[in-house]
Amino acid sequence: MDAEPFTTLINQVIKILTSFIHDTSRAGGAFTTEVGKDTYQQGENVYEAVRTRFDHFDHETDDGKATRVLENFMTDPEEYSGNFQKRLLSLLQADPDFAKKLRQIVSPPPLFIRRDQELDEYACFLREDSPWIWIFTALEGSGKSSLLKQMKEKTKTLPDTPVIEFDFASERDKYNPSTGKREPINALGFLSKFAPKLMKQCERYNEFEEELKGAYKASSIDNILIIKNIQNLSADSNSTLKNNEVNITMSRAALLQEERQEKRKKEWSRMALAFLQLMDSFRSSHLVIQLDACEWLMEEENVEVRIWLLEEILLPLCQRMQQIQKKCHVVMMSNVALPPQNSEYIEQRSLRRLDELAVERYLQRIGVDDAELRGRFYDMTDGHADCVKILCELWQRWKSEGEQMSHRETIIQFQKDFIKEAKEKFIEERILGKFDKPPLSDLTRPLYDLTRSLHDLTKYGILLRGFNLPLLKKVFPKLLPELGAENVFKRFINRSYIERTSDYKYAVHGLLRTVLGEYIRVQEPKNWQLYHGRAMSFFKDQAVSRKLLC
Repeated sequence: MDAEPFTTLINQVIKILTSFIHDTSRAGGAFTTEVGKDTYQQGENVYEAVRTRFDHFDHETDDGKATRVLENFMTDPEEYSGNFQKRLLSLLQADPDFAKKLRQIVSPPPLFIRRDQELDEYACFLREDSPWIWIFTALEGSGKSSLLKQMKEKTKTLPDTPVIEFDFASERDKYNPSTGKREPINALGFLSKFAPKLMKQCERYNEFEEELKGAYKASSIDNILIIKNIQNLSADSNSTLKNNEVNITMSRAALLQEERQEKRKKEWSRMALAFLQLMDSFRSSHLVIQLDACEWLMEEENVEVRIWLLEEILLPLCQRMQQIQKKCHVVMMSNVALPPQNSEYIEQRSLRRLDELAVERYLQRIGVDDAELRGRFYDMTDGHADCVKILCELWQRWKSEGEQMSHRETIIQFQKDFIKEAKEKFIEERILGKFDKPPLSDLTRPLYDLTRSLHDLTKYGILLRGFNLPLLKKVFPKLLPELGAENVFKRFINRSYIERTSDYKYAVHGLLRTVLGEYIRVQEPKNWQLYHGRAMSFFKDQAVSRKLLC
């Protein structure tokens, strides 16, 4: 069998064992850093795997030569490297299982960087009586869902503490075909998906389920009847009625709409109480609720359901459980901050970027040995989880292709490759690709135009180091027409990647500016020049105005 498929593996084994020999003689296997522990453990695992296979071979042949080859190599790697390579190659060719096992040991570790600080704070959070609800906000791709998983694993160490999860991402791309607007989250629909997760923990679940089915059915029938009446009134208003009759008809339609909303609120409140009564039969002593993709709760059409969820479900649930000597804690992840809350039981915080030391440790584990280069790589990613993953995958690909980071030119090329991949895998997929995509029609045109404006403001707003509404209107007049400009601006500055730099000034996150800026300058030079020219004109006019006022 050709030796070529095993060349890389043999080189990796020799490198790891050589380092293991050095570490053992220097420190006896005692290390104070995680990197040292990981490296030593990997060397120990490789040595044990090779020694076991060599011993087994000696028992088969009864000559002891393989073990002596390994012992000689471990004594003087440089002197006996050739003999060791030959013996290792022959066993790899003869034993596919051995080759597979070695590959698994020497492979780079999966990208998993723990957020130890957040996990320590989470452990304290679960011990406290308040706050009850944590809301984390962060840029898309920052590792919010990954942190929830780490929190869930940590919760498993606690006795009698189940974790209930719900992801609001399923609410995306639901549109009403008759209006073209996004469908608001249905509170009863939420309960019908969330409550079954508690089935095994609650004695009264069957009663609640029957009540919820009845409420769902009654709500659907009422909606159909009210909508039908509104449609009939709308049809009447388009007939030959006089002006005052049309006004009366439209007023009746508005009243019917209000009636529909009032009935819905009462039904939501009734079922919220039913849910709380169900939870009175909750068996465990502690409940943790994890809610992901809560940015959809922050949308304008979901104001009612967000208030209902917080004020009629989550906060009362935590309070009732506390009254019966039990605990309930809620962790919510969102790209958009929740509007300010008065409750002392809700705490909002921004998710920090990945710890620099933790990222550099991982980079060292995958072979980035140069400390200065590790620091440079961290700066390139800004500690953003998705970008760290993209960079690590690119590094491993470069290594497998034999690329070296020995010259300034190669480092510059690596950075260019990283920016290109970050644009495609992070910006395009996680930022620009997440905007609403309503089906285009006359009905959806306003929503479509709003989405287009937000998309383009995100893409080209990075050309400005800072901005306010007057500057954006000057630079992007088509995206912010006079009528509706404030609404578009308000939605734009609520995006996760917009940072407030002062009372009336904002900026796009620096990572987006780094990744997209050079691309637009090179690929779209006309837009680059156009928008920069308008910005310069704005600042020139502002300077003239200030002089005239002096």
